[in-house]
Amino acid sequence: MLPKNCQDRIDNLFLEFNQHHRPGCAMGITWKGEQIYSKGFGMSNLEIGTPITPKTVFHAGSVSKQFTALCTALLADEEWFSRKDDIRIYFPEMGSFTELINIDHLLHMTCGLQDIYFIWQFLKGYHEDDLFTEEEALDLLTRLKTLMFSPGERFSYSNTAYFLLGQLVKRVTGKSLTEFSRERIFKPLGMSNTFFREDRTQLIPGRAAGYCPYEYMHSRVEENKTELDNEHCNVGENCELPGAGQLWTTVEDLHLWALNFLADCPIGDESFIKKITSPGTLNRGLECNYSHGHFLGRRKGRKYLFHEGGSTGYNAFMYILQDEELAIYGLANSNYFLSYLYQKLGMEPCELISDFILEEEITPSDTSQLLQKNTKAGINDPGSSEFNLYAGSYQYPVTSTIWKIRAGTDGLLVDENGIKEIELWPAEENTFCSADNYFTCTFKLQEDRTVEKLKVDLAGTKESQDFLPFVLGDREYLQEFVGEYCCEDLETAYVITVEEGRLQLKNKDRHRSAQDFFYKPGCPDHFYTFNPPLICCYYSISFLRDTKRAVNGMIFRDYDGDKREVFQFKKLKRG
Repeated sequence: MLPKNCQDRIDNLFLEFNQHHRPGCAMGITWKGEQIYSKGFGMSNLEIGTPITPKTVFHAGSVSKQFTALCTALLADEEWFSRKDDIRIYFPEMGSFTELINIDHLLHMTCGLQDIYFIWQFLKGYHEDDLFTEEEALDLLTRLKTLMFSPGERFSYSNTAYFLLGQLVKRVTGKSLTEFSRERIFKPLGMSNTFFREDRTQLIPGRAAGYCPYEYMHSRVEENKTELDNEHCNVGENCELPGAGQLWTTVEDLHLWALNFLADCPIGDESFIKKITSPGTLNRGLECNYSHGHFLGRRKGRKYLFHEGGSTGYNAFMYILQDEELAIYGLANSNYFLSYLYQKLGMEPCELISDFILEEEITPSDTSQLLQKNTKAGINDPGSSEFNLYAGSYQYPVTSTIWKIRAGTDGLLVDENGIKEIELWPAEENTFCSADNYFTCTFKLQEDRTVEKLKVDLAGTKESQDFLPFVLGDREYLQEFVGEYCCEDLETAYVITVEEGRLQLKNKDRHRSAQDFFYKPGCPDHFYTFNPPLICCYYSISFLRDTKRAVNGMIFRDYDGDKREVFQFKKLKRG
């Protein structure tokens, strides 16, 4: 039984969502074999005023992955295949890779495959709520020619891996993931309102409609001025790729799922559950703390299993403390629910709720402390700062990383890619270091005391990065990049024009306009855009030149190693 003071504290976390004009959430808690909390907040449908209850059905996003993984693990245990099997045995159409990817690599997300969701939206230009079919995804997979890294070398979050696992179930059993999971998981556990959806037109009784902020779907404000003052907009969930996502469920059913990890295991025995909740092993013998659809970690000395899910109109999370026999889970019908609460609380809501229940001292996460530290850095007086000389915008061409530097009374503050802040403190003339001494930054000045380049040395490595100042980009410079650019591998073309001192990029297929943004000049031959809430970081493109220095191509850039640059868009010749 949940003590009333604890229940009130949990209620208070979500009361602001309990309004007739807002989408909301359903929350559940399982402790020592009982569901001790199950409650709905806010509206399931804003148009007809239906409230959310514990029986409301939501899309669980990537929380789906642990269900896909369990199906795969059952088949592996029954020797339908070996975890070490080369995936090309089952997917011969993916034969272009020279390195072996096995099923364990998929389960632990160490396969090195590029993410098809990312390519679909950010390179091909589809909107997040556009139809994405199984056939289209499989065709896209055959177009992947390069791995991001050798399989087993490191972890990289992969929707591709779990889509393939869903397809694997289908190819070896002859049953869809929907059928197999219903027979082997949902019926045995009594999860009567849970299923994988393969058809976007399927009727779902009790379904919560999905919502996102109006500006999320209308981020090109300059092109989409409207007199409507909508806080939210209605979005469809039109992806038909069960495996990576497309599990639909309720908090009542998630209680039954949690019990399989906390009590006697109706599906699999204790050793089976231990196997699917244990770390993987990387090539160098290090642990990979992602396993079978769960992030594995420790907090306050306690082991946990955790996963979040997010799509255009939904959020979800599942947090399991096996030793404490505690599970906390939630489903929401907006795409901002979890990020909003994290920013507000300084930690994941499930972490705070577990502290309430286990009567732990409430302390903010390290992330929250870092944010507080940065906001107190005292970098707000550039007018009188001796460091104004170094303020400006710089880009590292190799990775396209952008540093926007502003001066303060004590040092410099770096905005890295629009998502991270770094403090730099003076060390010697023209040289600054980060507080942890990881970055040593030296400005090379020209005779007129302007910055020629910024050299960044990384501690513990021999790596040195030369950041170049942004160019001004007059019209003559911008005109070099005007034209049509086509990538045959992706069957996608973009047209680039000059508008108001910027490049405007538009997909030639006007239905696929998700990446139609204005791009400002960065360092030479590089341009970037920043369009929150859809594009919440500095997102870059770079242009390629032939031996005569004429522009002959374009690539979308990446600073986290996903190798989107392998898809080159060639500039078409006029006439």
